[in-house]
Amino acid sequence: NIFFSDYCFSNLISTVNGELIKIANWFKLNRLSLNIKKTNFILFKSRQRTINTSIDIYIYIDGVKIHQVSYTKFLGVIINQHLTWDDHIRTVKNKVSKSIGVLFKIRNQLPQHTLYLLYSSLIHPYFEYCNIVWGHSNPTHLQPLFRLQKKAVRVVTNSTWNSHTNPIFVHLHILPLEQLNKFQSACFVYKVLHNMLPKTFMCVFTYCSQIHNYNTRQRTNLHTIQHRTKTRANSIRVYGVNLWNSLDCHIKEAQSLSIFRNRLKYHYLTDL
Repeated sequence: NIFFSDYCFSNLISTVNGELIKIANWFKLNRLSLNIKKTNFILFKSRQRTINTSIDIYIYIDGVKIHQVSYTKFLGVIINQHLTWDDHIRTVKNKVSKSIGVLFKIRNQLPQHTLYLLYSSLIHPYFEYCNIVWGHSNPTHLQPLFRLQKKAVRVVTNSTWNSHTNPIFVHLHILPLEQLNKFQSACFVYKVLHNMLPKTFMCVFTYCSQIHNYNTRQRTNLHTIQHRTKTRANSIRVYGVNLWNSLDCHIKEAQSLSIFRNRLKYHYLTDL
């Protein structure tokens, strides 16, 4: 993956084509081949940003034109040109709906623990995979997924279509979508603070005590960076910090990740 940015659109196209010539030569020198049919480019921009459509966009690799797309799949996550998660959420919704349909048809032939195992293998991984990235999206966009999750747990327990789902989530020991995002985000912060992730992440969070020497109650909390946009506020560097600072000390001070995860999950389930 190669990323370029420029204030001038024509300069951007020229720069990209120039660099791709170097990349094509590097591939040849190292006896590597690139599947151009699976290679494409995205023009990232905000919804409000307009591009001069009179300028033709021609991007070439080794003389072959590559196509522009509005979204693409990267490591199982759908990324679109506006850097929103609408397309990924839509994809997850379609896949989960099909799995729930299968579960619904066989619900009367299998015991609850088997239905729970099927939920855990066919449905829950879609909610869980990279949830830390897309799970803090606009609540309106996430609502269809949450409705599907509630439908799924009702099928597992053979409950009526309008049964209250909070007791079901507690009974099955499953976190609802919103709490699942908080759970994964908090676990990420814990791993960073305890040096359990690559060094790239070590500078993501800063304790307040590293910013000032005042003996305040917030000294052991994490420092919140300044932010103006909603996108920035939803990032792990802001959202994750606020989430971490809101947790009880007995959870944050867990001596191992497994203890932290157990305490945190119990905390969210008891709050339902």
